[in-house]
Amino acid sequence: MNLDNLYMFLHRHGKKLDHDVFEYGLAVLIRYGIYFFVILIVSIFFHKVFDVLCFMIPYFSFRSQLGGIHVQNSILCIALTVLTTFVIPCGVSFLPEAKFFFLFLFYLAGMLATWLLKTADHPNKPLSPKEIQYHTHRALNRELFYLFFLVLFYCLDMPLYAYEILISLWICLFEIGFVHLKRRFLC
Repeated sequence: MNLDNLYMFLHRHGKKLDHDVFEYGLAVLIRYGIYFFVILIVSIFFHKVFDVLCFMIPYFSFRSQLGGIHVQNSILCIALTVLTTFVIPCGVSFLPEAKFFFLFLFYLAGMLATWLLKTADHPNKPLSPKEIQYHTHRALNRELFYLFFLVLFYCLDMPLYAYEILISLWICLFEIGFVHLKRRFLC
C-alpha cells in the first residue's frame, strides 16, 4: 500500500489530516520504529536492557513535554538518539556513589530549572504562552512521578537506576537551555 492509499483510507474513515501532517507523522513513526529496533538489538547484545529502559523511559517522558534539540537529518537524529540512550546508562556505572541527600537536592534543582526555563517549542511549531505553561506543568507532574522511582531505586540499593532518572532530567534541561540560548543569541 503506498502512502497516498493509506492517507485516503484514513481520510475515508473519518481521520481528517492535512497531507503534510500525515507525512510528517509517518516519518516520525518510522524514525522511532528504527530507533527502538536498533536500541533493542544493541541493549540485548550488551546485556543492558534494564539499564537502557531505566534511562529511556523517563528521558522520553521528560523530553516529550520539555522539548529539546532537533536535527533535520533523520540518520543523524537516530544515531544521536541511540548514542545518548545507550552511552549514558553505560557511563553511569562509572559515577561515584552519592548520598541520597545530594541526589534528591539535584533532582529538586532540576525541577526548579524546569519551572524557570519552561518548555522549549519546536522551530516549526511555535507554542503559545498558554501551551508552554501547559507543557511545563505536565513536565513538572512527570518529574514528581519519577521522583518516586528515584527514591524507590535508592531505597532498594539500586542507586545507578536513580542516577539514570536524575541524568535523564538534566540532559533534557541542558537541551532546552541550549535551545533557549541559541534562539536568544543566534536568531
